[in-house]
Amino acid sequence: IFVYVKNPVIKPVDVNKLFSTKSDKQNHGFGILQMNKLAEKYQGQVFLDCDSNEFTITIVLSNDFDT
Repeated sequence: IFVYVKNPVIKPVDVNKLFSTKSDKQNHGFGILQMNKLAEKYQGQVFLDCDSNEFTITIVLSNDFDT
């Protein structure tokens, strides 16, 4: 199972040093962590990439798991 999401960015993002840019950091910035936890739970992987104008996340999950 593949999930591929892309979003435009104004400037490149370092995918190794992600942090929320929202003013209310207390309630934002946990999405990638949760995606990593879910991917691990279902024997998958999360791949992040960013070029000059686009941030992408690809989530790969095994379809051979017990729920």
